Amino acid sequence: MHGRVCAYCQCGLPHNDRGQVEHFRPKSIYWWLAYEFSNYLLSCSTCNHCKLNVFPLLNDAAPLTWRDRDRLHEEKALFLDPVADEVEDWLHLAEQHSFFYAVPAKAIESRPDLLLRVETTIERLWLNRNSLRLKERSETIRSALEMHKAVETGDLSNARELRRMASRFQPHGAAIRRLLEERGAARFLPSPEEEVEDFVKDLIAELRAAEANRIRTGEEPEARFWEVLWALAILWKCPPVGTPAWIEGLLVEAGWRDDIALFLARI
Repeated sequence: MHGRVCAYCQCGLPHNDRGQVEHFRPKSIYWWLAYEFSNYLLSCSTCNHCKLNVFPLLNDAAPLTWRDRDRLHEEKALFLDPVADEVEDWLHLAEQHSFFYAVPAKAIESRPDLLLRVETTIERLWLNRNSLRLKERSETIRSALEMHKAVETGDLSNARELRRMASRFQPHGAAIRRLLEERGAARFLPSPEEEVEDFVKDLIAELRAAEANRIRTGEEPEARFWEVLWALAILWKCPPVGTPAWIEGLLVEAGWRDDIALFLARI
C-alpha cells in the first residue's frame, strides 16, 4: 500500500482527486486479472495515461496467456512493480539545477537487465518529463531537506513533521527516506509501525471530518467516506506490518472499531 500517493511517481493525490485504479498487468492483455486485487495499484492520471495498455517484457517476449497463468511469476516485466520490486534500492533521485530527477541507482549499473527495467520505467512513465510533477516532487523533497538541516542545527520543533514526511504513505516519502539515509540521518526515519499508525490516524481524521459534515448538513456522506471505511477494513485484515489485533486496538482507541468491523465482515 502507498497511502494517497501514486504508486509509480509518488506524487500526492489531492483530496478532490480519488486517483485511478491501475492494473499493473493491463486487463486488455491479462483479462483474467481484471478483478485480481493483487494486480491493483493506485495511480495518478498521468502515470495511468502513460502506461495505458502497454506492458513490455524483456527481450520482447510475448505475454503469457490464461493457459499458462501458473507461470506468471516467470515473466520478466520491464516496468518496475512498486509492490514486489526493491524500487527504493534501484531508483534514486539526483539533484540537477535545483530539481530532483529519477535516475538508476549506481548499485545496479553492472546489472544490464535490471538497469533496462529502471530506464524503461523512468522513460515510459515520464517520471522526468512532466514539468508539474517534477516541480511538486522537487519542492516537497527540498522542504524536507531544509527541515532536516534546521533539526540538525538544534531546532527540534519540526522533528516530528520530518518523520511524517519520510513516511512511505506520504508524497515522495520513499525518496525522502533514501536521501535522509544518504545524509546519515536515519534516526529521523519513522519505523514501519509508525508509518502505518500515522496512516491509520490520517484516515480516521478523514472519517471524523466527513461525519461532522454529515451531522451539520444532514446529507449522506460523500463517496470518500465509504472508501476510507473500506481502506481501514483492509488494513485491519491484512496490515503491512504488525498484527490485525494491533490495528483493531488503534480503531478501538479512535472509537471506530464497530463501524469498520461491518466492512471487515464483508471482505
